[in-house]
Amino acid sequence: MLKLSSQSEPFENEEGLVTPKNKNLYWAFGLVAGSWFICLLVSFVVWFSQKSSVGSPLSGDGITFAQFQTESEFRDRIIASQGLNGYGFVGAKTMMEAMPAELSMAVDSVDNAVGAGSTVDRYSETNVQVAGIDEPDIVKTNGKQLFISSEEMFYYERVMPMVDQAIGIAPSPSMIERNVVTTDVVNALPVETAAKIGSIDANGTLLLTDSELVIFGNQEITGFDITDPRNPQELWKYELEGNRQIQTARLVNGEIILVTNLGVYEGSPCPLPLWKVGEVSTSIACTDVWYPSSDIAIDTTYTISRINPKNGEVLKSTTLVGSLNQSVVYVSDNAVYLTFTKTQSESEILAEVLLDPQTTLISEEMKGRLVKTLALDISQAAKNVEIQQILNSYQNGLTDDDRMKWQTELTNALDAYANENKRELEQTTVSKIPLDSLEIASHGSIPGRPLNQFSLDEYQDHLRIATTVGGRGLGSSESANDVYVLDESMKQVGSVIDLGKDERIYAVRFMGDRGYVVTFRETDPLYSINLANPEQPEVTGELKIPGFSSYLHPLREHILLGVGREDSKVKISLFDVSNPSAPAELDTYLISDYWSDIQNTHHAFLQDKDHEIFFIPTSSGGYIFSYKNDEFSLEKTVADNQINRAVYINDNLYLIGRNEITIIDETNWETVRSLEW
Repeated sequence: MLKLSSQSEPFENEEGLVTPKNKNLYWAFGLVAGSWFICLLVSFVVWFSQKSSVGSPLSGDGITFAQFQTESEFRDRIIASQGLNGYGFVGAKTMMEAMPAELSMAVDSVDNAVGAGSTVDRYSETNVQVAGIDEPDIVKTNGKQLFISSEEMFYYERVMPMVDQAIGIAPSPSMIERNVVTTDVVNALPVETAAKIGSIDANGTLLLTDSELVIFGNQEITGFDITDPRNPQELWKYELEGNRQIQTARLVNGEIILVTNLGVYEGSPCPLPLWKVGEVSTSIACTDVWYPSSDIAIDTTYTISRINPKNGEVLKSTTLVGSLNQSVVYVSDNAVYLTFTKTQSESEILAEVLLDPQTTLISEEMKGRLVKTLALDISQAAKNVEIQQILNSYQNGLTDDDRMKWQTELTNALDAYANENKRELEQTTVSKIPLDSLEIASHGSIPGRPLNQFSLDEYQDHLRIATTVGGRGLGSSESANDVYVLDESMKQVGSVIDLGKDERIYAVRFMGDRGYVVTFRETDPLYSINLANPEQPEVTGELKIPGFSSYLHPLREHILLGVGREDSKVKISLFDVSNPSAPAELDTYLISDYWSDIQNTHHAFLQDKDHEIFFIPTSSGGYIFSYKNDEFSLEKTVADNQINRAVYINDNLYLIGRNEITIIDETNWETVRSLEW
């Protein structure tokens, strides 16, 4: 149970290809010093170090959750899972879609200098995944004000010193470092008098309600009353304690869904630190932490909380164990889905290969030593060390020629095992936590690892999840890509497998009973998947084109936009997906920049359906494209490499840079004015 303060004040609150290692490198190492081969082997197979000690994948059947009964039980479970944790964690923030916000009457009542006198017919929202669920970003608008957080903590400013009166010349300009920790309030209307009207001494990502602005900083979460946007007032503040981190947050039905994580180890304190308000700390008893009945790797605890943005009150909360490996949080209208990826332990892999009755890689005496080691009541990490010593001892007794042969045959045997068992070696566990109760409802697993939040989607009481299997870890295992369908109990009911063999997923978009998956290695296959029957999903079409798309966005029904790269240039593609069996590329456009921030966050993308345009930032500036008549037309460019977001209010497009806002009239694409802020 979350221990809440009783005080009267407010409380609580780039994707490059992963290529297999060059085997020649290991051969060379083996020739120079055989013992190094085993070290490299151990680092290779640590990818596969998160499988349950019972050696079988988790399923949705029979998995139950319970709370630890004692603090020692909590610590014992952590110790037992040591050595199971893989590396290569890819943190991903949840990706959702915003609900249209209504203008606050309180803001309308502010004096005429703050947005009055201008009618707001429409304004944009943060580009997110699920309609009705907002997610934090560095820019928010309520249609009258812009709330802009400094994206970076530090920047350098050129300073012109005073002229030296004695000699009549000024010394050379110098560069000084400034610490930027503000969120600025800009009055957006009328356009002619738009100006910065206020500032908050905090920065981070933002969530905006009718009258509250919540700022998620590095180690703190603060709620502000913005009824008077000139003078925001702090309502509540949480300072995270220990090494706790904010993983993600959402705004659902006027409440904040907050997910924080805390790394844990044998010496972690009990209770677990959460945050403090003023001088009063809040913590979580280790006996209030939930764990599944099956063995999993534990290096992290996740706390999911529902918070009232008006006063910071924690309405409900739950904490469960997990891992940071490939951790993904997805929030639907109904539930929070938490995933992490576990991989088979090194000792299990070596045991499967070396203890195979058909293998002659080691002697029977060495096999006996391995069997005894595996039976020891010690952690996986300790077993891995023991196995390494056994194999070092074995190869040190070989001649150079025999050692080279042994290393080659062992590498080939491990590669063959990885290829044959890639869907068992790496599993993603999924926990479903309904929003109303925040109690763990179901738990299951599927093969592979998701790319990001767009890899998951809830539709008609089913969860669809796209994963990549293989392609990393044990040398040259061939990768493939799958889509799985899970029912409400997280039991697998359908799948399509082996999309894009020897490739990996670069983008996913689910749209109703259809799914679209982009894989890539040399070409960009776009797969169209029919998911109307959850038990029999099927691939209906495939399109291969140069380059790849790392973000897919539905511009309108049956028209899909892809943003990615081709030949070190930003590439945009327009896809016609009206015929599921024959998706077609209608148009493409290459931008002579290597990077767009959309490849890092979908929040950087803006679509204005009324004018049939979209905005893309690159390292050179902002690009505004029309997609009328299903073809691209470059309507406007703004050469400012600091531009990273855009919003529209009425027919005014605001391109937001770090120090300047460029306002463009969407009826004629003329620049109305530039505003320093």
